[in-house]
Amino acid sequence: IQFENNDDWIPIGNESNAYQGIFDGGKFTINGLNIQGTSNYQGLFGFCKNATLKNITTGYGIVNGSGNVGGIVGYAEDTQIINCMNNADISSNGEYNGGIVGKAVRTEIRQCTNYGKILKGRYQNGGIAGRAEASLIDSCINYGDINNTDHSGGITAYNVNGTVSNCTFSKDWKNDEDKHWHECECGAKSDEDTHTFKWVVDKEPTHTEKGSKHEECSVCGYKKASVEILALTPTNPEKPNIDKTNNDKGSVETGDKTNIGLLTSLSIISALGIAVLAVLEKKKALENK
Repeated sequence: IQFENNDDWIPIGNESNAYQGIFDGGKFTINGLNIQGTSNYQGLFGFCKNATLKNITTGYGIVNGSGNVGGIVGYAEDTQIINCMNNADISSNGEYNGGIVGKAVRTEIRQCTNYGKILKGRYQNGGIAGRAEASLIDSCINYGDINNTDHSGGITAYNVNGTVSNCTFSKDWKNDEDKHWHECECGAKSDEDTHTFKWVVDKEPTHTEKGSKHEECSVCGYKKASVEILALTPTNPEKPNIDKTNNDKGSVETGDKTNIGLLTSLSIISALGIAVLAVLEKKKALENK
């Protein structure tokens, strides 16, 4: 069933004229449920009393209101809601908002599933029911995200003298510094295990600045506090020039080929001079005889 370009669906039933019949949706999907309401009791059904709603599926859409807003019904009293599914998003400026029903009083909600997001809600926002009083919620599942954290819950935000049974564990991980687990609306835990940590670099170090890294669980995403990574050590430090002249000792650079040639020439000249002097001294001695 397709609601074409409908931005002003009028919910079935209101506070002064509640819906009190039996409605079987036949498992058909109602797409395009768009409600731009600014008052209470908004949904496919606005206000139900002593009614039965079953086999209803709402597809894409958005339901707006100022309180008691739900994808299937805004307010339900002494009513049965069975095998219903909601995909429309919920946005409310008031309290009591849920994927299936905004507020349920003495109502049975069985085998219902919500995929719609709770985009906004002032108080008590639940994946199935925002507020449940003396009601039964059984075998229901919520997959929709809830943006508001003020008194919010995966199944119901506020359960007064009611029962939540055969509930389904949240797909989101709960954790502490040692373990992680999936948690049910009733507080029971499943898939509890210790963290599996891996190192994640937040900032790479350089030669001039330090970096940082942290340990993070690869299963649930729990993060430990960041730790420091020391700055890098230079890989090619400047080497001292061992060929420079040591002025204190008067040494000569060993790599200077010009100086070596000069010394050799001076040595040869000195040797020749000594030889010549020796010959002259020997000749003079012979002449004196």
